Formats: sequence, structure tokens, C-alpha cells
Amino acid sequence: MRRRGILAAALALFLGLSGSGCVTPVASPPTGTSEGPVAGEFLARARDLESRGFPVRALRQYRIALTAEPENPEAAEAAERLESELGKRADEHCRSGMVFHKEGKYEQARHEFLVALRLNPDHTEAAEMLVSRKRVRSKRYIVHRVAPGESLSGLAKRYYGDYHLFPEIARYNNLKDATQLTVGQELQIPEIEGVPFLTGEVRVETEAAAPPEYGRWEWGAYEAAAEGEANERAKEEQESARIATCLAHGIALFERGKYRQAIEEFERVLEATPDDEAARDYAFEAHFRLAEELFEKRQYLAAREGFMESLRIRGECAECHRYAKKSEDLYKEFHYRRGMQYYNQEKLREAIAEWERVRAVDPSYKRVDYLIDKSRKILSNLEDLKRRQEKRP
Repeated sequence: MRRRGILAAALALFLGLSGSGCVTPVASPPTGTSEGPVAGEFLARARDLESRGFPVRALRQYRIALTAEPENPEAAEAAERLESELGKRADEHCRSGMVFHKEGKYEQARHEFLVALRLNPDHTEAAEMLVSRKRVRSKRYIVHRVAPGESLSGLAKRYYGDYHLFPEIARYNNLKDATQLTVGQELQIPEIEGVPFLTGEVRVETEAAAPPEYGRWEWGAYEAAAEGEANERAKEEQESARIATCLAHGIALFERGKYRQAIEEFERVLEATPDDEAARDYAFEAHFRLAEELFEKRQYLAAREGFMESLRIRGECAECHRYAKKSEDLYKEFHYRRGMQYYNQEKLREAIAEWERVRAVDPSYKRVDYLIDKSRKILSNLEDLKRRQEKRP
């Protein structure tokens, strides 16, 4: 009773309940549950995903665990470690893409940039390379029929006086590989503003309209580039069969409503072929349906991540945006109100823990910074009061 009296006095003294900085009590606690065990479920799932070779998804689960429990050391260490590892791997793929791009092997370059973005969605350089390959705009061009021994660099030297400009010809003709020309192939050599156009006696054509610009490269599905050695072809066929099997298994799981397992199969496909349209479409739908299930169970933080996963695949999904925001709002309100419930019960440490979860998602939500700061001051002063009481004779 004595300690309870001290706590009540401290609450009144340091929060000023009757003044301008008052905190309105919550009469009834929130109903339902938000996430079950605070971070344990997410940590367990993250460990499992990492052990089975899904580091990207594991990192997302560690981040959710860290949001649910911001001070969790295991989640913090694992998230930092995986971010570093995946960042390095993304850099390696981006560098490989740049080499392919410089060599004019644009389809291989595109694949490497897509892999880099799967490993690190915030990889600026890879993203810029994917959207930078726009078709050259030109009103005039000449038609050139490829002769034996000719190359794009040689044609650039012939028509522009500079072999370094061969990528302009490749882009204008939307070539997948600037190194692969066939005898008799017709190319359009565009005029480039500010560059001499050495046409000689060749007839110059004029376009009726400027060609369309392309955002992301629209060159179809990725195909393995290696051709030549029989064993390499066999490896490619084996990999294609594996990918087809994963996709078929994923679709079967999806049809049975096993969305989490289906997602893993689609992830395996997308690890090998990031632009596989069927795998992307099914992965989008599976993430969305799994998120709906989690939302119905009031597991709002996990539901929000599921809707965000859908958005990463299909950024124009308005319903995903709406549900992700609603999930986040419900999560914040649930833990804010639970914090107020603990506060009213004079369980300040528990209240602070709830408000920390809210702050991890939205630092500006309903003065949680103020509430946390004030509650910590109360706890500090309670410790002082306790020490003074103990020193009294």
C-alpha cells in the first residue's frame, strides 16, 4: 500500500493530470489481439527462412520483429547482418550488370540489375540502369544491311566517326545483345543530335512520327545466354525444368489456399528469373490473400507487411495501399490504447513498451514521445523516492 501511494503521488506530480499536459485515462481496454507473442513468432519465422535460403524474406521478418519489439537484440543484430550481406551481393550483381551493359549484352545486364533490386530494393544504381534504357529519339535514319564481319562498333565508327557510340544503334533497334549480329540483318542507324552523320551516298529516311519511349526494358522473359558447350545447354535445360516444377508446385499450393508455402515456391522462381510474369502475378495474389487472412486475425503488423509485399510486386495496386494503411492505423491504435490501459493501472514499464512499438512505426502518433519521456521521468523519480525512503531511520 505504501508503494502504491508513492506511485500515485508521482503520477500526479510529474504528469500534471489536472494541467495542460494531462493524459486522458482510457476507461476500457482494447479488444482482441494484435500480434500474439510480441516478437517471438516473427523471429522464429525469420530464423527458419534464413536457414532454408530465403535471406530477403528473412530480413523482412526480422524487421517486423524489430518493429514489434524495438529493443530486441537478436532482431537488431540479424537485421544489420543480413542488410550488410544482401547489400554486398546486390552490389556484385549491379557491377556484373554494368559490365554486360558496357559490352552491349543488354538482356544479361537487365537480369543482373533485377537480381540486385530483389536483394536490395533501395539499390539506386540498379534502379537507374533499369529505367535509363530509353529508345533513342530521332527523326532521320538510314537502313543498313549487315555484311559479313561487321559489328555495331564498326558501324558506329563508319556513320558517326566514333565506335564508342554503338549503344545508340543498339538502343534505337531495341537489340538484346549488341555483340550478336547476323549477316543480312537490317538495322536502322539513327541521326544523333550534335554528332556528324556520315551517310555518304546512302539514302536517309525520315520517320513519320517519333518512336515511343520505353520505361523498363520490354524485351520479354530472360533466357540463358550461354550457347555452345553441350554441358552448358544441359545445365540450362535442367534449371528451366527446376523453375517450371517450382512454379507448378507453387500454383498447386496456391489453389489449395496454402499461401505461405506457395510464396516460397514463387520466390524460388523469381530468384532465378526475376521477371517471370506468371510467378510475379501468383506471388502478388498469394501475398495479398495471406495478408487478408492475417488482417482478419488482427495480426495487423504482419498484415501490413503482406500488403506491402504485394505493393513491391505491383506498385499500382490501390487496394494494397488502402489495406496497408488501415493495418498500420489499427496496429498503432491497438498498442497506443493498450499502453494507456497499462498507464491507468500504474504499470509504467509495460506502458512504455507498448508506446515504443507505436513509435517504431510512427514517431509522431498521438504524442507517444511525450508519454514515453514523462513515464520514464516518473520511473526515475520513483527510484529516487524509493532510495530516500530506504535511507530514513
